[in-house]
Amino acid sequence: MERRLSDPLIPEGDGQTPLTHEEREGLIPSYITNRDELNEAEQANILQAQ
Repeated sequence: MERRLSDPLIPEGDGQTPLTHEEREGLIPSYITNRDELNEAEQANILQAQ
């Protein structure tokens, strides 16, 4: 089961906010285009490290 951490700095519903070109630059997973996808990838990395 996937566990998602809530981030008090990101307003609820912000997941569809597109990332700017500058924010996307340098991301290794090139499929990431919005904050929700970025949050999911970060969470997966955290869980993998644990």
